[in-house]
Amino acid sequence: VGAVARLTLATALSDEFTKYFMRKMFNDRPHPGPLPRGEGEAIRVARKPVCSRCSRLVFGVRKKFLADSEGVHFAKQRRMLLPLLGERAGERASVAQTFLGVVLSIMLGSSVAASAQVTNLSNQHMDFRLQYNATAIGSNQLDVILGYDPGQRVTNTQAYIVGNTNSKVTIPSNPNFAFLGSAGAPIWILPQSQNVTLPYLGISAEDIPGGVFTNPMELELVSVEGPGNFFAWSVSGAGNPPDVKFIATNGVVSPQFKIANPLIGSHEHNNWGFSTNGLYRVTFRANGQFIGDTTNTIGRDVAWSFQILPLRPWENWVVTNWLPATASSTNGSAADPDGDNIPNAIEYALGLNPNNASTAGLPTFSIVSDAGQTYGALTFTRVKAATDISYEPSVRGVLDSGAWTMLTNVVSAIDNGATETVTLRDFAPAVTNASRFFQFRARLNYP
Repeated sequence: VGAVARLTLATALSDEFTKYFMRKMFNDRPHPGPLPRGEGEAIRVARKPVCSRCSRLVFGVRKKFLADSEGVHFAKQRRMLLPLLGERAGERASVAQTFLGVVLSIMLGSSVAASAQVTNLSNQHMDFRLQYNATAIGSNQLDVILGYDPGQRVTNTQAYIVGNTNSKVTIPSNPNFAFLGSAGAPIWILPQSQNVTLPYLGISAEDIPGGVFTNPMELELVSVEGPGNFFAWSVSGAGNPPDVKFIATNGVVSPQFKIANPLIGSHEHNNWGFSTNGLYRVTFRANGQFIGDTTNTIGRDVAWSFQILPLRPWENWVVTNWLPATASSTNGSAADPDGDNIPNAIEYALGLNPNNASTAGLPTFSIVSDAGQTYGALTFTRVKAATDISYEPSVRGVLDSGAWTMLTNVVSAIDNGATETVTLRDFAPAVTNASRFFQFRARLNYP
């Protein structure tokens, strides 16, 4: 799932080694230049991810292994952090008074909470309805809303289109349907013919006034975000080949199959297919050519959300925390909508609130005793429902090289109901003149 981006902060486990390591770290490395006033007391830094599924985060845990005066002395000498992988000059954090730290590295596989009224449309007759606003300017002249029986209309943040589990069927062996995938493979379909247990979804240009646009209008597929491929097609009768409207595979919209052409004053129904279950964000726009013009007027992009059940744990968390059609720049695994420098996937793995800026609840480092020995240990929260997260705390003895060894020695596991507070210790006891570096990795296993 991509490269691991890493921030590192030294962890020393004895008084004398701490002094030695801090002197070496501060004096043997090039000085990065002055830092902003007050940065000497920072104990946590985060950077934007280098890819959609890689994030990084680091924090230090203050321990009085040195006297405060010695700590201040070191901080005044050299206020810096070891140069970070891929960092620009100046993007550093001080380690003032932070002499017992934790390496925290997060690899991913990854406030306006969803508190408004949201309608789940799972069995209604509904249409994507093209709209024209003569008083608007530019792309706002053409819009796409959702209308459903009896006479209701919603915008894209007010409703989910929900396909129940009985939408799952298999791709037929007829070669005309090879565009869907291999014969016999699963496909989830919201059908063209009405099924009272599934959404009956069409496309309508009935709200477009006559005498304004040339016939037909266009509904254009702009983009698809989700765990699988997206299709729309209609069939006019038994034995006839399908009329394919939309195809998007691996998030790429086919240039050949991206336009549906509803007739002004009418509506049509299609089959809507998904190659796997999950949460999809599908963006359309309405286009039309004014009578007398030679080019189309392009409408604004409007995203609509489909829940094809069952949802995965990560998707359920997204639905719980944001409104339908929320952009991935806000609810994506690497996004940070609350600005606390903790990506969403980390908040998910640790049971945090992604719409409330806070650093409370991050993993912590401690020293624990066991059978007369002392050990370094990590404590973190495990979310029981997050079965698509792999928690991978580990340790090694050298900062920049060597294999990471998973922590498996359980000190405690406190049951909090929906979560567990887990403390795992090092397998090697803390000894004088030895160093240990601890890493916490949470891997999001998502298509």
